[in-house]
Amino acid sequence: MSLAIAPDDSFSSLPLNPLLESLVECLQKDMIPDIPYYALISLTHLIDAVPNVSAPIAANGGIGAICRKLSNMEFIDMAEHAVKVLERLSYEHSEAILAEGALGSVISMLDFFETQVQYRMLGFVNVIA
Repeated sequence: MSLAIAPDDSFSSLPLNPLLESLVECLQKDMIPDIPYYALISLTHLIDAVPNVSAPIAANGGIGAICRKLSNMEFIDMAEHAVKVLERLSYEHSEAILAEGALGSVISMLDFFETQVQYRMLGFVNVIA
């Protein structure tokens, strides 16, 4: 079963802290671009499905790793998913996101994305500013 598309009720039996640590580690594996891409999709799904999962993501260094994926313009899909994850994390961890410099990255890259992603980015900026 793929974590990126797993049903919400399947997370109750998973040990979340080791899983989140592994996903954050996967974000730092740049040799194969699919690994951090699917890690971002999995983080998005976990944040949507499991309450209070954003604190362990932030504690494991996930915000910095996600911000680095945001500025990766080689893989625009990865940057779009980084925006999704940061948007979801911004409600509880806006200070940490600002400290990582995501605001400047988002503003400087706004022109490269489709209109729908630009709206998401502006909403994200509104939350953290």
